[in-house]
Amino acid sequence: MSTTTSDTWIKVLEEDELKENSRKVVTHGQHQILLINHKGTLFAVNNQCPHLGFPLKTGYIDGDNCIHCPFHRSAFSLESGDVADWAPWPPGLGIMLGKLSKEEALEIYGVRIRDGGVEVNLAGPPKVEADPNATKILIPPEETTS
Repeated sequence: MSTTTSDTWIKVLEEDELKENSRKVVTHGQHQILLINHKGTLFAVNNQCPHLGFPLKTGYIDGDNCIHCPFHRSAFSLESGDVADWAPWPPGLGIMLGKLSKEEALEIYGVRIRDGGVEVNLAGPPKVEADPNATKILIPPEETTS
């Protein structure tokens, strides 16, 4: 289920479909979006690891809010998409595997709760958007404005 609610925000789930500490992959057009409710904070990222395109859904999330690819353990910030570690595994061979593709950030999307639904903004990184109807705008704290 995905419906367009404005020019860039797309409703992809009902809020109650993404319980705390759960994950769900939704498809919208060509996008495979990984929605993560990690300790009460929502994140929306591309489900494909930028290294070799493997799915990130089962990746480990560390204390710095970085998701680790379950295949080659590349790590990416869920807040910014920045690379924290590039193809470190398997030991020795990981360095060579890392050279198969250039280091690239994970694509992240804006995510918010509005009218009981989880909405994703595929137009780019999370931004604060004035919306009097939004229950919450879920973005990293460093992205907020006064």
